Amino acid sequence: MIAVLGGLALSGAAPAQETAAPSSTATASVADTAQATITSDEMELINNGERTVFTGHVVLTRTPYVLTAEKMIRYKDGIVDVEGKVVGTYTGEKGEKTQAAGQKARYNPQAETTELWGKPKLTHWQSSTDPAPLVVTARRFIDYHDKRQLHAMDNVEIRQADTFLAQSDRAQFDETTKILSLWGDRQTVIDFKDPKGSGHFLSDRARLYVSPKRAQLLDRVTGHIIPAP
Repeated sequence: MIAVLGGLALSGAAPAQETAAPSSTATASVADTAQATITSDEMELINNGERTVFTGHVVLTRTPYVLTAEKMIRYKDGIVDVEGKVVGTYTGEKGEKTQAAGQKARYNPQAETTELWGKPKLTHWQSSTDPAPLVVTARRFIDYHDKRQLHAMDNVEIRQADTFLAQSDRAQFDETTKILSLWGDRQTVIDFKDPKGSGHFLSDRARLYVSPKRAQLLDRVTGHIIPAP
């Protein structure tokens, strides 16, 4: 999930050229190791490029990333603000897809962070036919690019259909170790259901391992398991 938020950093590269297309759609080619393209209904250059404002049906594309929004502002120092129905999508070669959605986002190259807020949601499909994607919601997401860590802040909920639910105040996914850590002032909640039965657990902390898939509950663990009939 870090990859799709990191894709916003593509728009922070310095524009190599900016032109108005015949269809009145503003376009910009972004200088980078692989070319990115920004299109919008309008584009405005302010103070000799101190700010570049893209407005209306903004689409930033650099395969395998696509970012859409209503407005994007790129500042001379590289900071990028995006607002209005922000949706970033990453599609992998094997059909896996991750999508980040919210009302506002900001890329800060100095801090090496990308933030997403305004009812943000991350959704991950394992394949193009995945019927039960993993959905993560929180008050705010912060991607720390240098640490390869994604932080979820406040009212974190991780859900996969009706088979898995985790709730916590805070969460951190480490891209290097593939470990999702949950903690907070309130106890973490873990609910699951499979053909063998269902379970409900509380703990001060929890760790979810991506590969192999397993959960570890830590400190003041309580709960129960109900076998399937």
